[in-house]
Amino acid sequence: MTKLLKGIAYNPMIVTIVLGIILLIFQEIKGELTVWIQIFFAFGFVFFIGIPHRVMDIWLEQEHQRRAGKPFNKILFYIRYIISIALLSTLWYFVPTLSIILFLLLTAWHIGESDLKNVPANNILWTWTRFVYGLFIVSWLFLLHGSQASILWASITKQDYFMMQIWLLLNAYSNTIITTLGVMLTLLLLLVQWKFEMPLELKKVVFLISILVISAWLPLLPAIGLYFGGWHAVNAFSDAHRYFLPQGRSILTAFQLWLHIMPLTLVAVFLTLGYAYFWASYAKSMNPIPILYLLVACTILPHQLLISQLNKQDKSIR
Repeated sequence: MTKLLKGIAYNPMIVTIVLGIILLIFQEIKGELTVWIQIFFAFGFVFFIGIPHRVMDIWLEQEHQRRAGKPFNKILFYIRYIISIALLSTLWYFVPTLSIILFLLLTAWHIGESDLKNVPANNILWTWTRFVYGLFIVSWLFLLHGSQASILWASITKQDYFMMQIWLLLNAYSNTIITTLGVMLTLLLLLVQWKFEMPLELKKVVFLISILVISAWLPLLPAIGLYFGGWHAVNAFSDAHRYFLPQGRSILTAFQLWLHIMPLTLVAVFLTLGYAYFWASYAKSMNPIPILYLLVACTILPHQLLISQLNKQDKSIR
């Protein structure tokens, strides 16, 4: 049993793949997944690993400042998040389309910076490789679920005409866009491999491809949960664990780290559930999706800035 737990601890994406396959089989048996099953699957990943990997920012920031020989100011940490919330909320209110475009571009960059490790050098080739990788992932997740994503964007932007025209155009050429980005990414990765002789982690490549293939056959919501929760957040949590413990990892210590984050995670979970209860009881006429979008979007900028700082200081965290 201990050996099995250690295997899972060092290869947590196996759990992601197994859960994705189970959901696919259930979908094949039932014909389709109900909305509640999709929500349960996606938010399971969000609550158990997605939120913890964002909540961990405060401890990562504290450790980053300690290693840099600077005092940690918790008030300034929260002020940055409040400013981000104010700026992105204002941008969404007045220019919702620009807000979504900015969010997707930031997400693409963050994905590339987090997933592509072993930075060979700070050069334009590696920068473009990361960004194209992030754009490929974002395109894969949303353009392969074009009709469902259209409903999502229409809901967030209050059916903004400009956003829908852009999305319809992108959706019309979805296969071309995904193929072009895939070819560009392959060529860039081969060029980087040739120039810097970077080690290839074949097992992680197989895991990622498996998760992307499974997500292509699932509806949008569980597909997002599968990648961002079961891959991106798991990798980020694993990297953060190595950042705190540069000499190695142990199951117990990793679990203690996760437990250490649980109090703030539970606060975020209960606030989300409280919002859901308020909406269901008193505000059913109000669309709940824009608020949920803002909760996610408003955390990405300070989170991205922190991860970029950590990248410059220590290459064990992405």
